[in-house]
Amino acid sequence: MMKRIAFVMAILLVAAPFLAAQQTMKEKKVSDEITFAEKVKVGDSVVPAGHYLVVCDHVSMAFINYDTNVTVLRVPCKGKELNAKVKTTEVYLAKASDGSTFVEKLLLKGSNIEHVF
Repeated sequence: MMKRIAFVMAILLVAAPFLAAQQTMKEKKVSDEITFAEKVKVGDSVVPAGHYLVVCDHVSMAFINYDTNVTVLRVPCKGKELNAKVKTTEVYLAKASDGSTFVEKLLLKGSNIEHVF
């Protein structure tokens, strides 16, 4: 019986750092307001010009029309992890060969993910 208890304790000691790391990765939702002066492509979808609340729960990112409270687009949250949370929201736009504008990457204030689409 003592060997079993010792074995369980050893497993818990080994697993504790991994469990703690999992807990720190579950951050709260981050959000900020973004205004697009023109329609922009986000991944394969188009977001109309307008004022949006962008919410990331570290699983998906939602673009919610600020005036109507309607979710216009929800995309998977993906991108590389940064060393620290960013202090300001930054949207990097680019032009496609057809002249359309697309979001190249998005840094959302309070998030440590460089969101790409």
